[in-house]
Parts: sequence; structure tokens; C-alpha cells
Amino acid sequence: MPRTLALDIRPQRLSEIVGHEKLVVTLRVLLSDRLPSGIMFTGQTGSGKTTFARIIAASLQCSHQKQIGDPCDDCYKARAEFCIYEINA
Repeated sequence: MPRTLALDIRPQRLSEIVGHEKLVVTLRVLLSDRLPSGIMFTGQTGSGKTTFARIIAASLQCSHQKQIGDPCDDCYKARAEFCIYEINA
């Protein structure tokens, strides 16, 4: 099944995000302290909301990461098996 280039090059870690440096720092601080019960991202289509949410979901489950927001490859690929649900409105 062919995949699109956008899916192949989608960032899998906060350290790979370009153009949202302030948000990355804010999320790292937020997630390193006390875990919030929810996070809502708003913005235009294509601004990275789903990408951020998927990275955070995998990061919350990964115990192998060196820095919060940088889940290992295995945990990122297995994020569908975690007890975190993605609701896309």
C-alpha cells in the first residue's frame, strides 16, 4: 500500500519539530512536572496538532526515552496498543 511523503517524514520526537520551538519547550516543562489530565491543541489545518498529540501519547508510555518528548522507535510504533485514545474532531 503506497504511503504519502507527508506520513513518511512526519516527526516522531519533539526534538524533530521545526518552527514550534517555544511550544516544544513549554510542553517539555509541562510534561516533566505533573501530568495534565488533558491537553487541547487548536490551530489551522496542517499546523501539527495531531503530530504533537501522537508524540506526547507515545512519550507518556515510553520508559526508554532520555528526554521527555523523545519516545523510542518501538514505543512510537506501538502507540496504538496503549490505553490512550485519539479523538479527532
